[in-house]
Amino acid sequence: MCRYDKKGYKTILASNALLFHHESSTRVKSKDYEDNDKHNYKVFWSKWGNYLSKNMLLDKIHDNKFFTQKKLKITIVDENYHDNFEFRLKNDLKDIGAWAGKLVGNILRISGLLTRAFCIKYDPFLNDGTPLVDGNYIVQKKTMLDAIKVGDYFLDHALYAFDMLGLDTTKKNAKKIIDSLIKQTPHKDNITARDVMRLVRSFKTKDEVIPALNLLCDYGYLKECESNQTSIGRPKGQSYLINPSIYTIDSS
Repeated sequence: MCRYDKKGYKTILASNALLFHHESSTRVKSKDYEDNDKHNYKVFWSKWGNYLSKNMLLDKIHDNKFFTQKKLKITIVDENYHDNFEFRLKNDLKDIGAWAGKLVGNILRISGLLTRAFCIKYDPFLNDGTPLVDGNYIVQKKTMLDAIKVGDYFLDHALYAFDMLGLDTTKKNAKKIIDSLIKQTPHKDNITARDVMRLVRSFKTKDEVIPALNLLCDYGYLKECESNQTSIGRPKGQSYLINPSIYTIDSS
């Protein structure tokens, strides 16, 4: 269709035509089949992707209804907020990405609800106010900022809730350390940050380990050893005594 449309031909709908196509039901599902489908998709989109994207947008703008009957609806979240939020998803919101990743979309929905609440003030029983005419309203800047405030309110609550559930990075790392210590045979009675990095290969730097060790000290799982080093030279890393109770209780 793309090739003929590009040359100026138009597609005519024959609504009385009936076509049955069973190719998909006879194709064997396999990895080769899936890889081939992905390859075909890439080839098609590399050739026609830009053309389709451009013409589908123009089709909606001019209301030609060639590609789709649906009206064009565009809502834009404050650009600075969006860019800042995208940055946060890779940093302080990374651990709740599955929840936070949907927040911008939900803010858009909230802005739509607020717009309808502000614009539609009509009581059919009292016949009072302005009735809904075509249902098309533009989200104003103030309304979008209000929606963002609501979104930030829920984000603060989500961060607190996930923290209470123990799903933040430091607590996850602390649990990794305890789980690894419990599996060690024979059981250790002390440990250093370097020992932890050998036990838990997912740790790449001491900066990941130290906050978790500090948290375990706060909760009584570990205790910092006093340094008795008297020799000259590079100081040894901080050593931690391990509470023997971790070997007899459930770490979860």
